[in-house]
Amino acid sequence: MNTPRTQLKSLLCVAGGLALLAAPSLFAADNMPASKFKEYDTDHDGRISQAEFIAGCQKDSTRKLDANNDGTVSADEKAAATPEKKHWWSRSENAAGDDAKADAKRFKKLDTNNDGYLSEAEFSAANDMEK
Repeated sequence: MNTPRTQLKSLLCVAGGLALLAAPSLFAADNMPASKFKEYDTDHDGRISQAEFIAGCQKDSTRKLDANNDGTVSADEKAAATPEKKHWWSRSENAAGDDAKADAKRFKKLDTNNDGYLSEAEFSAANDMEK
């Protein structure tokens, strides 16, 4: 018999199952800034220099463009990610130097104590702002 009570029990079982399936990804998301910090901190001194930050941002950009995950960005992958120019004077893509300048500017903004390095707290706060 399909009573409202039976339907509620079924609904709660389904909701509980979905919550269990989502739990691992929730815990992984909490760990993301810490693992990203370790990835950027290539000399393992517990802080991220401006050079490490720019290099890490460039790696992230490459990963986003690399559709087949082979570690390189082919001309086809770059073309697929590049919007068409609407006018001859429009810039459809940034030069590599422009990206590095933007990353350097972002680093200075994130370095709240102006010591030339990002602490794990500064880096985590930046990731929290981007969510």
